[in-house]
Amino acid sequence: MFNLGLGEIVVLLLLGLILLGSGKLSDLPGAFARARSNAWRPNRERRRVARAPWTRSEWFLVGAVLTLASLSLAIAGARR
Repeated sequence: MFNLGLGEIVVLLLLGLILLGSGKLSDLPGAFARARSNAWRPNRERRRVARAPWTRSEWFLVGAVLTLASLSLAIAGARR
C-alpha cells in the first residue's frame, strides 16, 4: 500500500524510538487498538438497539399508522 522497503521501515522505527522512547513505543499498538475500538463502539450500540424487541407502545403506533394508511387509501378509492 505504501510501498515501503526494509530500509524505510528501519529508519521509521529508529525515528520512533528516538522521538518516543522505548516505553512509549511499546504502548503505541495498544493505543491504536483502543482508538479503533472506541471508533466502532457507536456502531455496536446502534446494532444492539436495532435488535431489541419492540415495546407495546411501538407496536400500537405501527398499527395506528397502518390503519390510517389503509383508511386513506379506501377513501381515495371510494372517491373515484
